[in-house]
Amino acid sequence: MWNRRQSSPTQDSICVSERVRKRVAAVPPGQERMTIEGLMAQIGSIITHTPPGEPQFDEAIMGAECVLALVHRMKVTDRDLYPG
Repeated sequence: MWNRRQSSPTQDSICVSERVRKRVAAVPPGQERMTIEGLMAQIGSIITHTPPGEPQFDEAIMGAECVLALVHRMKVTDRDLYPG
């Protein structure tokens, strides 16, 4: 059986490192989708072409955390712009 993580559909915060927070804060409003696409390509390239355990995997992890934070930011922004 697969374990499913229970989470609230209205979760308003996520936990990311200060480094990720700074990187995400540098993304201008409205550029989230383009940045996410670039990060996903970078993550895929690292995973495909780098042996596990290499330092580049840390960059892939940070990129994935940035994707999560950007998607969350988009969700919160859209909810604030289009309530209800």
